[in-house]
Amino acid sequence: MSYLSLEYENFKQKFFTLFDSVSSFSVNQQEEYKKQLIKKLSKYIEQLNESIKSFDQNNTGFITFQQLRKILDTININLDDELVEYLIYLMKCFTNDENTNLEDLRYSVLCI
Repeated sequence: MSYLSLEYENFKQKFFTLFDSVSSFSVNQQEEYKKQLIKKLSKYIEQLNESIKSFDQNNTGFITFQQLRKILDTININLDDELVEYLIYLMKCFTNDENTNLEDLRYSVLCI
């Protein structure tokens, strides 16, 4: 492994550690936000799946922050900032492995 690869992996691990410590939600918040997300997203599941497939043609299981924003805007799903933050938190929590980039969001958490 090259020096740059080692530095990137080190940085990535530090980022995920920081992300975990900064982006924490209480159990009550998680339950409430999950209910709100289910309520807001459940009527758009088919459209969400189609949009995600168009961005993830290689079936990697990931989309980027920019793609998530584009999908939400295209389908016209308006979420409060707290819900967007929680959604990104959920999608990011499951990406802490060596084969992902920092911008990767695992979209399987959108399965409602």
